[in-house]
Amino acid sequence: MIAGRLAAPDKRFASWAEAVGVEWGPLQDGEKQDMIAELDAVVAHLYRLAEKQLVHVFETFHEGWDYEPRLNAVLRHFRAHDRASARRV
Repeated sequence: MIAGRLAAPDKRFASWAEAVGVEWGPLQDGEKQDMIAELDAVVAHLYRLAEKQLVHVFETFHEGWDYEPRLNAVLRHFRAHDRASARRV
């Protein structure tokens, strides 16, 4: 759902969005960035990364980039997913 929503930013994608069950249209920048962070966290879980490994990816991905704001947002979602998974077990 997250990737589908991010992929449908305007009316050109309306019929596709309806077919996959997501809304279409522009997102507020904060909402879009939060969805990207959540998607990063979900992908990290799919790759079965530990939190330490996820941090390492961000620390070493680009030399000199300010990764901390995005990493913190991703970690918030990553940890929330961990808590939700623990409740299901």
